[in-house]
Amino acid sequence: MNFSFLLDIVRGTLVASVGSFFPLIFIFYPHIFLTRSMTDGVVKGFSLFTISCALLMAMYSFSYGLFVFAAFGSMILVMHMMLANRFDQNSTVFVGAAMLLVGGVVALYAMGVNFSSLRSQEILDAIVAAQKSMNVELGRTEVMMVYNRMLQLMPAMIIILSLMISYGAYFLTVKGLLSTQAVAVSYQPFIYLTIPRGIVAAGIGSVAGLYIFSGETGISGLVMENVAVIFGALLFFLGLSVIMFILHKRRVHGFLRVMVPVLGILVPFAQLMIIFLGLLESLFNFRRLTR
Repeated sequence: MNFSFLLDIVRGTLVASVGSFFPLIFIFYPHIFLTRSMTDGVVKGFSLFTISCALLMAMYSFSYGLFVFAAFGSMILVMHMMLANRFDQNSTVFVGAAMLLVGGVVALYAMGVNFSSLRSQEILDAIVAAQKSMNVELGRTEVMMVYNRMLQLMPAMIIILSLMISYGAYFLTVKGLLSTQAVAVSYQPFIYLTIPRGIVAAGIGSVAGLYIFSGETGISGLVMENVAVIFGALLFFLGLSVIMFILHKRRVHGFLRVMVPVLGILVPFAQLMIIFLGLLESLFNFRRLTR
């Protein structure tokens, strides 16, 4: 086997291993095999991905390896097809996120993981025991309130994570292809990130409609919260891209260019300002006037 092929398998397996307890690291997973599919053919790329999943089955558990295969397999195939056929960036990222979301949810349900099982007494006991082992001063009631709140917003968090992983897969794959000049593909840097206006309008309309017709039903309230979180996150990333665009235009480099977005992420008031900036950008497209 070619050494570079072996390196892809090892890298993919290591990233997926870390992803079992830190899911955000999966941003760096699909592009390994997606890039290989673009440069050496989809058969080779998907074969390396399959071997990586088989190693996960052997090293950890059959169910975990199967979950990774089901969640990312269709995503890699579909994104490869869209990249090869020069689909635009937004379409590729959103479709890739949809494939990841559907594949992951179907795999979890097939393995018996659902909201009922996540509320089981065994899970709650394990969480309470874990926070005690870390010397966290929270009672069982407080831990259950935090955990239940997390479950309520889990649909939104899963969708946001899927979008982040899909964008990361596209960004890293295209950057790699451009650096090697292996394949000519379209590319839009983060500072020019855009969101289709129809999606923003649909989000605002959905939140407004759910708020008006929610009444006293808790289900509608939870749906509204999840929709608000999803579109708030989209506007946040759009606003953050505007800030990075301004820093780029002002030729700001080094420490300040890193700290400005970091503070924007960590400071709650700044988060709201960035979301508002993203909303304004989605309506008026200020960056287009300065390109």
